[in-house]
Amino acid sequence: MDKFRADIHDLRAEEEHLLIERRAKATSQGHQALAAAILLTLASCGLLALGWRREAAHDLLMDALAADARGRLKALSELAVASRRLARGPKWRR
Repeated sequence: MDKFRADIHDLRAEEEHLLIERRAKATSQGHQALAAAILLTLASCGLLALGWRREAAHDLLMDALAADARGRLKALSELAVASRRLARGPKWRR
């Protein structure tokens, strides 16, 4: 009977040891998953900020190009009006 009790005690000790190892492994994997999630979040935020900055720069460029195009169009319109006035002759001049 003592041998049986000793075997049960050894079995429980081994199970306790395995349980401690598994808990440590689960804790370690949990920390790794948390670190990966934080890293992924930071990378996503970085990419979002990069895209946002790029879009803002693109908007500024498009505004500048549009203003330049409006200026050229206005100059071309003024040139067309002046050309038309010259083509009509002196009586149409104001």
